[in-house]
Amino acid sequence: MKKILLSLSLLAAAGSLSLLTSCDAIKKKVKDEAGVDLNFTTDGIEGTFDIPVITTLNVTTYPDTVEMPMDLEGKIKAYSSLLGMDDVTSVTIEDMDLIINNADNANDASNFYTALAILYSDSKPDAITVSSNDVIPDTHTNTIELVPSPGINLLDYMKSGTKLYYVTGVNMRKTTSKVLNCTLRVKYHIQ
Repeated sequence: MKKILLSLSLLAAAGSLSLLTSCDAIKKKVKDEAGVDLNFTTDGIEGTFDIPVITTLNVTTYPDTVEMPMDLEGKIKAYSSLLGMDDVTSVTIEDMDLIINNADNANDASNFYTALAILYSDSKPDAITVSSNDVIPDTHTNTIELVPSPGINLLDYMKSGTKLYYVTGVNMRKTTSKVLNCTLRVKYHIQ
């Protein structure tokens, strides 16, 4: 009796595995025949933070962390209902800008020598530098373009619910008594 039950259990397990394998094969075949390929860039995802008043020269500023909410699964489903997280092989930064929302001639991007963005998440807490600008022009503008670090796949960081950025930089001029209200805008490329 035990042998019969064991045989039936093994047969049921093999059938279930075969069914799961065939479902994956069917999904793959549908995606292949539909010509669906995962390759798109998200709209700008934004988070805001403040840079406190800078009263000394050549200091590194450390504002609060910037939380960047992004529902990666939702972005993928909006791109194609046939695709999901299991189809993603890479998430990279396509574009990143630091925008000073309340800039004026005495308080703007020209106050800084350098800036960089560091990412960590609750699924991958080890921090990584994802973009930087080592030569910010000494011109009055409210935007600092942060150049993405090449070859960094952020997929493991994006699997979590919470993604946090530290934005830091070295200033060349003091700011007036004004706190700089900033927006960090990120576009991700997903494949």
